[in-house]
Amino acid sequence: MSPFPKSILFPPALATTVLMAALAFTPLFAPAGEIELKSLNTVQNDPAAKRKYGPYAGAFGGANSGQFGNVNIGGFNYSLNDRDNSAVFGFEVGKTWRSKKFPVAFSMEFEGSFMQTELSGELDPAVRAGPRAPAGSTPPLVVNPLLAPAPGSPEAKKASQTPRLPTDSTVDAYTADMNAVFFMVNGTLSLDLWRYRARVGKFIGGLKPYIGGGFGGGQVWFRNSFTRSLAQADDPASTTLADATPFAIDEFISAWQWYGGIEYCWQDKYSLFAEYREFHFGELADMSDFYTKGYVIGFRYRY
Repeated sequence: MSPFPKSILFPPALATTVLMAALAFTPLFAPAGEIELKSLNTVQNDPAAKRKYGPYAGAFGGANSGQFGNVNIGGFNYSLNDRDNSAVFGFEVGKTWRSKKFPVAFSMEFEGSFMQTELSGELDPAVRAGPRAPAGSTPPLVVNPLLAPAPGSPEAKKASQTPRLPTDSTVDAYTADMNAVFFMVNGTLSLDLWRYRARVGKFIGGLKPYIGGGFGGGQVWFRNSFTRSLAQADDPASTTLADATPFAIDEFISAWQWYGGIEYCWQDKYSLFAEYREFHFGELADMSDFYTKGYVIGFRYRY
């Protein structure tokens, strides 16, 4: 005898009908359940999709769209001319981790890059047009009254910035080719849309907006340095040479950068990216606060 009340026992015919109906409708609900499962557990259950994360290697190339900085040669301020289309290219090796709770991914990478540009500029027009120190005087001891800083100002407290009268041998204009190799450690935060590809589609799911930054250092060297003295600016036939040679010493400096861009992935392991970046140089002998703005495009392979 059954231990359950007869009122809750299913008749054999009704149980058979329910079972047959469940089997008949299972194919209709299975795709929806599968889509939702993929949407929420893509990376865990799809080995091929894991290639969109994990280790990667890439290469990039581009150009700077502008350069900025403060140039000081022999105590005088000089302009820094802008320069477009300066070459930039490099490589990267890193690894990506995804968050299990939030639609973000974090990457750490080692980057090596090379940059080439031209530095050029002229003496401050106010100094060039002002009086000059008499022959035989010691320029650092002759203060230019037109550019004397206000008493007590930060400029007045810096002896190296004290304006003085130029001489015929003061540098009037300069040019130099600059090359640099840098090695950086970068961190990147990206929006992970791939986990929602079943809902938004593979194309949108393959897009990955990101932003990041890094610190490092590298070697800077200068070639083809040229200067023109004030006397040569007045008279091209003058034999009075400039008394300073800027950008003649190769230097090892620190650097930092920030960047933002978008990456597109396809076939699980390949991706293209385009990004905007600002690269800041450490202090140089004749230049401070130097940085460049530019764009690069590149390719990444995840394995």
